[in-house]
Amino acid sequence: MTGAGSVALLQDPRPDDVRRALDRVVLRWRQLPVDRAGEHAAAVRGCAARCAALDPASIPDLGPAAAADQLAVAVFDACVDGHHEHLTRWLTDLLAQLS
Repeated sequence: MTGAGSVALLQDPRPDDVRRALDRVVLRWRQLPVDRAGEHAAAVRGCAARCAALDPASIPDLGPAAAADQLAVAVFDACVDGHHEHLTRWLTDLLAQLS
């Protein structure tokens, strides 16, 4: 039911494997010391750009605190657009870089 004052619930467009892979990356990102996160922030933004099919320069450097959120938005948008074929592999590769 949608009407005045009601909220429409969105269905998560991310396939389960993509959602789990992103959750693992975000969890690892939150566990990194700040200096290591700073060293890997460009790789996270690069993965976000790849997921969103953008030039890496299109993803602004908002610092390590925002990098995982930028990645999450790019993954969500890619899934909404139906481009999720390679996301799990790309996220798994990124997780390996963060370990």
